[in-house]
Order: sequence, then structure tokens, then C-alpha cells
Amino acid sequence: MSPVASQGASHPVSSVQEVHSLPVGTSLDRHPLYADQKYLSKGLTTTGVVVKYHTMKVKVYFNLHRKLFSVVALEGERKGRVIAHETELWLANAKFKVSEAGRQRVLREQRKNVHAFVVGEIGYATGEAMVFRQVTYNPYLYSSFVFKDSKEPVYSADLVWLENKKIHIT
Repeated sequence: MSPVASQGASHPVSSVQEVHSLPVGTSLDRHPLYADQKYLSKGLTTTGVVVKYHTMKVKVYFNLHRKLFSVVALEGERKGRVIAHETELWLANAKFKVSEAGRQRVLREQRKNVHAFVVGEIGYATGEAMVFRQVTYNPYLYSSFVFKDSKEPVYSADLVWLENKKIHIT
């Protein structure tokens, strides 16, 4: 399944794509974000890649002060609180959310605030190689997240990899 097909678009993937090799048997199972036994681990196979995720729903935003992704719990005893700051994170069943009121405030005040998130279930992927398309958001240019290469809006994805200030989807 192509990245665009998973978005419900009817045209094939075009232009630039990235291929990343992933380590098989990652050590993320021991990472605190992935080790919460309260949430059952699930498995999903997409394009020959095994995606493991936990049912803990979170929202993630890029923290401009820390230069890291802030992870906010959307359920459980820490609901609404930042539970981690990460340089790299995988989300399954993700949705891209932008608060229009927050965006309008950025445009009015010419000062950034937290109003755009990726919402999904904490997860990670293992496999030989995956094809990614980069996603970006700039409140001064777009009202939603968009593919960096084509500027088409993106609203959801089966799998999202956030790393080093960048967002990639499969």
C-alpha cells in the first residue's frame, strides 16, 4: 500500500521518497514509553513490515524550547500531562490535528504557540526497509499538515516516524 493510498487519495505516489533501513529486533521494548504493561501490545503488518504498537493514545508536538518532541498522554492516570520528551518516536493509527483558533493566534501575534499535534498510539516498526514521505507544517503557509514534496494536505497515516524535528509517514 502506498503512503498516499493509505490517506484515501486516488493518485499514485510521486516525486521524492526516502528509504530507511530499520534494525530488526529493536531495543525499544525496554524504553519506558513502550514498556507500560497496562496497555496490551498489538501487531500489524503493512507492506512486509511488522509494526508493534501499544494501545496508549498520545498526542505529540515539537517543543521549540527543548528541541525535542513532547509526548502528552490522552488516557490513563497521567492523562493531559507530558509523559516524555523524545528525539525519535513511532506512532500507529495517527491523525494530524491543527487548531484553527491557535493558528489564527499565531498569524495575529506573529509568535508561535502549541496548536498542531500528531495524535496516535505509541509504537515502533521493524523490518528491512520502508519508504517514507516527509510531512511538514508551517502555520504561516498552511492550514493543515502537508506532504513536503507536493504540498498536499495530510490528515491521517497508518504509521508515523517522528525524528530530529522531522515527520515521516509510510
